[in-house]
Amino acid sequence: MFSPREVAKGGSRCRSLITASKTITAVGYPVENAVTTDDSFQQSFWWLCFAVLRYFLYLCNTIVAVDCGTLIDDDNQLFNHLTHCQYPVTPMQSKSQLRLVYKSKRSQLGAEERRLRSGKIAEKALDFLSHKIEIQHIHIFLPIKRLHEIDTMFLIKKLQREGKDVYTSVPDFENQGMSVVKITDARSFVEDVHGIPIPFPAEETDKGVLQLVFLPLLAYDLGGHRLGYGKGFYDRFLASLSGDVLKIGLSFFPPEEGIPVERHDFPMDGCISPNRIIEF
Repeated sequence: MFSPREVAKGGSRCRSLITASKTITAVGYPVENAVTTDDSFQQSFWWLCFAVLRYFLYLCNTIVAVDCGTLIDDDNQLFNHLTHCQYPVTPMQSKSQLRLVYKSKRSQLGAEERRLRSGKIAEKALDFLSHKIEIQHIHIFLPIKRLHEIDTMFLIKKLQREGKDVYTSVPDFENQGMSVVKITDARSFVEDVHGIPIPFPAEETDKGVLQLVFLPLLAYDLGGHRLGYGKGFYDRFLASLSGDVLKIGLSFFPPEEGIPVERHDFPMDGCISPNRIIEF
């Protein structure tokens, strides 16, 4: 691969040839005598383009080495690796673009990898709660299969075994709200028309008892900002809760450096992924 010094050298060579071409014209050399120089200039121009491309690959290879732990010497292998290796998207992307990216990333994980990551997230969540023994009433979302969400059933079962009171929400699409229901020892769930699991029978509860809410999300950033599906259900739900309620996201993936934020977006207090617990 070409180093930055080699790219600079190519640029210098190209500039020299431009100067030479102008000099030939100025002193009145016949045009046919300048053809060789002009051809050489064109060759150098393409050489410079090629050098810039190689330097781009050099930078990409550095990113691959840092992010994926792999250093690749062959350009074709690098192109292939860049296609399959996952990188954080830039903060400049819109919410709609980020949603598409992370829906695709979820799908690409595959069922087995999602199952493994869901188990790790459950263990991390229990570790987080072990330091907050005062928390008894916990709200958690139920996984929507078609959206490849985190399987929270692992966590629900473990929380119930530890004697925690576990709750979830039933969405009201007509009024754009959610009602809180308690998940009892019954293991029966039915899916509504949107594929959202609903406990059956559902025991509606006062949301004022909640101490912690585990939040679904597509992406989040280092500032604790969460990107959901764009319907605003959880933002309205969080706005209706006491300010003391902990808001903890669950994610398959690490955070972005930044995502677009709007006034109605509620920041999280923390987020749990398979390998770490981040508190904001």
